[in-house]
Amino acid sequence: MRHVPFILCLAVLVGAAVVSATAGQPANIAPGRIESLTVEQAEQIVTKESPARGIYLNKITELPAAAAAVLARHGGPIINLSALERLSPEAAAALAPHNGDLQFPKLTELSADVARGLASHKGQLTLSAVTTLTPDAAAALAPHTGMIKLGCVELPADVARALAEHAGPIHLPALTSLSSLPLARKFGRQGQDKPDGFLFVRIESLKSLSKEMAEALGPPTAKKNHWLVIGIETLPDDVADALARTWGIVAFARLSNLTAEAATALGKYRMGQIILPEVKAMPVEVAAALSKVNTHILALNGLEEVPPEVERAMASKSAPWQLWSLKKIATPEFAAALLQRSNPHQELDTVTTLSDEAAAVFAKSDTWNRHGFFSGLTSLTSVPLAEKLASVENVRGLRFPKLTTVSDNVARALARQKGKLDLSGLTSLSTGAAAALAGHEGELGLGGIKELSADAAAALAKATGSIALGSLAAVSPTSLAALKANPKISVPATLK
Repeated sequence: MRHVPFILCLAVLVGAAVVSATAGQPANIAPGRIESLTVEQAEQIVTKESPARGIYLNKITELPAAAAAVLARHGGPIINLSALERLSPEAAAALAPHNGDLQFPKLTELSADVARGLASHKGQLTLSAVTTLTPDAAAALAPHTGMIKLGCVELPADVARALAEHAGPIHLPALTSLSSLPLARKFGRQGQDKPDGFLFVRIESLKSLSKEMAEALGPPTAKKNHWLVIGIETLPDDVADALARTWGIVAFARLSNLTAEAATALGKYRMGQIILPEVKAMPVEVAAALSKVNTHILALNGLEEVPPEVERAMASKSAPWQLWSLKKIATPEFAAALLQRSNPHQELDTVTTLSDEAAAVFAKSDTWNRHGFFSGLTSLTSVPLAEKLASVENVRGLRFPKLTTVSDNVARALARQKGKLDLSGLTSLSTGAAAALAGHEGELGLGGIKELSADAAAALAKATGSIALGSLAAVSPTSLAALKANPKISVPATLK
């Protein structure tokens, strides 16, 4: 009982400390968990949160003006109020001095008074849930010098005209139609005051565009650094002409069908890039017209395979094709056309099928193998290509994880490679192929082999380099003993 007073005193002290800590604010407050923000909490967030990070308040549905004024002092790049559904003019004006971006992803209404409060902000305003805007609100935003992002799908003429007066850039990712000349001109001129003249305009949901709007959309100065991402689903030749004449890079985000006339129009002017990610097929006449375009990169990164006659049409001129989803190369003409480009040959690692005629073209060239090594092939029957691949210095080694079989001659060619050789897709191995691969001097991965004949195992047991047989499950005791006798060969520990 002598210790009771000491224990009671200790409990009193601990309790007092807990009361003292909870009477004020917690030592470390989690901004994302706060549901109602006080000035004191805002002060602690501004003090504790690093200026290198943004402030993310994920549960606050209302923001007092006094707390907003405190948050505005934070030097971070973003204040994100992802649950805020209402914003008072006073809170808007209090947030405006913040130097970073202000994000209101759930704010659906923007009154003229709130717009006036935000207009002095110099960073980006993200109001992606605001789908309708009054002329007065659009006019009130005009002094804002940062980028503004709105969720408007359609814009009445008076709203579009007022929005065109916005001092900073405009991003309307949901806009489906454009009929306002002032707004079209605004898109083509925003960012012209930048020292590098860089212009990046995204109207990726726009479904159609008239020649008049396309011409108004065009930047008035040199087009070297002008980039347009547009969602139109049809491309008339006069619209193609207007866009190619004034833009350096055009990405047609949703265009899946292209006419020969539009392709010809795109080819009339020197461009930096033409990007067509949704074109998955094209007739011969379109391929032939595109092959003549004068651009640094012609990207059809959704195109996987075309008939041989389309391949030949694509190869008819020197277009700089970029085809990063390509699965098949059938003709030597197309292979030769791909080799003529200066841009990286990244698609060579996505190709699964390569004819022997096309393979022969690659086997004779030294220009492609810095960028692709045909690691996606499901079949390799060309000995010359195998020999070429084996001779190329590659710090990553050679990888063919999708090859399920190799002939003895191809195995013999690949075995000359020095370094890592991944043939983990092989499911069977002939005695001849095993004997050839046993001479490989580097690391050899055969992780897909589950069964070996006695002759194939005996051949592999003579390996000079290391071999990994991680999936081997069926082999005779004699063959297993021979494999284990070679310290460079690894087999599953459970195999007996």
